[in-house]
Amino acid sequence: MIVKLADGSVNNINVKLADVIVTLKHLNIPLTFIILPNSSNNETLLGIDFIRKAGLIINLSTNTWLTADRPHVIYPLRCETSVHTIECASTDVLRIDEGTMLSPPERDDLARLLQEYQDIFTQGGGPTTFAEHRIDTGDHPPIGAALPPNTLPFEAC
Repeated sequence: MIVKLADGSVNNINVKLADVIVTLKHLNIPLTFIILPNSSNNETLLGIDFIRKAGLIINLSTNTWLTADRPHVIYPLRCETSVHTIECASTDVLRIDEGTMLSPPERDDLARLLQEYQDIFTQGGGPTTFAEHRIDTGDHPPIGAALPPNTLPFEAC
């Protein structure tokens, strides 16, 4: 049988079929399950075909659902949380446009340094007093000092 999987891939697989009754609240929905014999993860996906066949109406704005045959009975929509959680460090230490002048090994070294000292290099921090810089403008005043404050003409919009 040619099967389109949840990830979008299409495969020709020797499958088994099982006719079952799925019970959801007061509904008994007859379904044919496709069983993938070589699957190591035997979780079941009930998709849009199941929602249509059962006559389910899902209201995501109120996190509720109901059935077409009993629209006055409203159920809370509960989502299953993943039982397979993994904590990992942020992988976006450097944005794509940062460190572009570095070689790939230098960029990796910088990313490791920023990760190692992430308590120092946090985003959104205020100005630091640890470093100062000056720009030599020669005989010209800095751009910010070109005009005294409040000398720009004001125009009403």
